[in-house]
Amino acid sequence: MARLHAWLDRALAASGEEVAAAWPVYVAIDEAITNVARHGYGPERTGEVDVVVSLDAPRITITLVDDAPPFDPRRPPRREPPADAAAPERERPGGHGLALVLGLMDDVAYEYRDGRNVLTLVSSLQSSPPRTP
Repeated sequence: MARLHAWLDRALAASGEEVAAAWPVYVAIDEAITNVARHGYGPERTGEVDVVVSLDAPRITITLVDDAPPFDPRRPPRREPPADAAAPERERPGGHGLALVLGLMDDVAYEYRDGRNVLTLVSSLQSSPPRTP
């Protein structure tokens, strides 16, 4: 991830975009790749995630391609509520990353093509508006 972040930093700077404006992209990429590694490949399987970046400032498109079993992150499996709904502390941690990815990106597309998952994340890089005192 560190190499990917460094490469994106350089590409954004070369395009004249502010690196800080891309924080949602970094979070979404990290979450998506982590999910592939943890849930797609898991501890008993190894694999790679190919990353293709297209930067047409201010629009950035990230395509992640992997060989894990098919999984459309736009339709995650339904989580069962904890047995004791009055005790939310008993709920399993995690499970919110996909919602985060979907909320941070302008568009998320998925297809299973040629035996591979193809996840496309699109964002319009925009600097945060100035805060008023």
